[in-house]
Amino acid sequence: CSVFDFARVEELQPQKTTLLSFKLPPRGRALVTDEGEWVNPTGEYEVVCEAGGIAKSVPAKVTVSG
Repeated sequence: CSVFDFARVEELQPQKTTLLSFKLPPRGRALVTDEGEWVNPTGEYEVVCEAGGIAKSVPAKVTVSG
């Protein structure tokens, strides 16, 4: 599990929704290898929004290209 970005939503009432959008620059989605090298792996990923470890959204597929 990795956190790439987050947003704090003020004054969101229970059972209400709001739309958030994120732009992740390469550094924001980079991973560190066991050798300490920063890499940006390409491929298809599944994104889920969670709160307290509980999924709060339906998984969305995204594709990262070089």
